Amino acid sequence: MIIVIGNNKGGVGKTTPATNLAVAFAIRMNKVVLVDADPRGSCALLGLSTAAKQHTTLVPAVQRRGNLVDTLKVLSRQNQVVIVDVPGRNSPDLISAMSVADVVISPHACSQLDLETL
Repeated sequence: MIIVIGNNKGGVGKTTPATNLAVAFAIRMNKVVLVDADPRGSCALLGLSTAAKQHTTLVPAVQRRGNLVDTLKVLSRQNQVVIVDVPGRNSPDLISAMSVADVVISPHACSQLDLETL
């Protein structure tokens, strides 16, 4: 299963659910990989190391950019769950990941601009 956490706006809280979902699936004995597609690299890799240590669960994380279709298909064959944290803009990463996703989760902040984006 491929789960994409994405939005075409930054700063809405994509990394937190991506990281938490990856750890939650791993705790339930799923083979999970977290893909950090954000070029800022902020995210998943930093948040995951703390969360994984806290729960003594190992969740591999990889950084990938650009067209993610082939990468996600391969990772999906190798893992039960693939969580993808994409950048907060309309990008090839977001569009390609959504095209192969089983589930797309789009967090939104509570503001007029976010409501218009939704």
